Amino acid sequence: MSEPGLRRALGGVETAGMSVAIMAPTAAMALNGALAASYAGPAVPLAFVLGFVTIGCVAFAFITFARVYASAASVGEFNRHGLGPFAGRLSAWALLLVYVLFTAGSAAEFGAFATSALAYRGIALSWVALALSALAVCAYLGTRPMRTSSRTMLAIEALSVAAIVVLAIVVLAHGGAHGLSAAPFSARGTSFAGLGLATVFALLSFAGFEGAAALGAESQQPTRTIPRAIATSVALAGVLYVFVAYAQSIGFGLDARGVAAFAASPSPLGDLAVRYATVPVAALVMGGAAISAFAATVAPAIGAARLLFTFAGDARVSGRFAVVDARSGTPAFAYLVVLAIGAAIVIGCALGGMSGTDAFAAAGTVAVLSLVLVYGAVQVAALRLFGARWRPLERAIPVVALISLVATFLATVFPVPHGLAALYPYLVLAWLGIGTLVLRNR
Repeated sequence: MSEPGLRRALGGVETAGMSVAIMAPTAAMALNGALAASYAGPAVPLAFVLGFVTIGCVAFAFITFARVYASAASVGEFNRHGLGPFAGRLSAWALLLVYVLFTAGSAAEFGAFATSALAYRGIALSWVALALSALAVCAYLGTRPMRTSSRTMLAIEALSVAAIVVLAIVVLAHGGAHGLSAAPFSARGTSFAGLGLATVFALLSFAGFEGAAALGAESQQPTRTIPRAIATSVALAGVLYVFVAYAQSIGFGLDARGVAAFAASPSPLGDLAVRYATVPVAALVMGGAAISAFAATVAPAIGAARLLFTFAGDARVSGRFAVVDARSGTPAFAYLVVLAIGAAIVIGCALGGMSGTDAFAAAGTVAVLSLVLVYGAVQVAALRLFGARWRPLERAIPVVALISLVATFLATVFPVPHGLAALYPYLVLAWLGIGTLVLRNR
């Protein structure tokens, strides 16, 4: 356990695997389309087009930074140069919360999806047991050499995405419920507010696209590899989301009955598989979603461990987090601590009577509130650092992104939700307050 630094051994494919795994496209497609349908009606594909354009604007600043700076601190390094040292550390602290909650939420999501997949085969298991089992497997996988972990995550996601794409093609080949139509790309019949709220869920599907930036100390030629990984991940995910959202909308039907069924479905991909294929195919598709959620459990834990590694290197947290395992070349202790926290959150949600889906929604909502603040800070930092040398169109891109992020944040917290959800913004503020104390200049 004596090696002083992380190993620079990752190529473009492995680096891109980090962003893809955190976004977890299959898991996102398994949930977010139905949530968007509750607001956008038949215009879910249009909402995903708008989300794709918005996140493309957000990613522009990340790609620009990644061409110049590379560090395990990820956005912390970007904002340090654009906003100052303390703002950089605090944004990395906010991203740490995001990745820890994504770890716990994705484990719960794995439990929910795996339970659904097994239910199609007549097998009943507790989501909690499955979630904790996933975390245990993650403990082994994430302490292997990073090259192995990243390739495994990418292979897992590729297989599950392939199953979803095949299902979407089958749905479209059948003509859906009432035939193919371009109507889902029209805002006609959908309110502006409803389309805006649906776009929020589309944006959430891209959350984590910046994950490759956390591998700045482990990627080969990082200032070339990481920007390409981010751009490629966003582009492929965007095309995939729009295609599958269209197939889902067509599959359920564009009339009021079809939209209602889409919005109310707890597992829209499984329901479509039953309708247009067979029950075994539904089990396979939901199994693929569970596998995607598993990859999404590993990836953010890896990102969180790298952030803890950088904090320890700056003497902001315990030096044990800076220890790199000699065999794997990874900060194994930091990684295992993140998984332990994730397990505690899963158990706490279960004791509170939450389902796996509810636990995912709770963890994901708090994480996204923090993530939107991080994304917004990067846009401001990019404008301050690069704005003077950019052309007018380039300067406009982060401005559009910033406006969209503000709208997303407001749509998430207003109107004020009922119950526990009303406390979510305050949890983020409390975390930032703790970070201010931990990270202040000494």
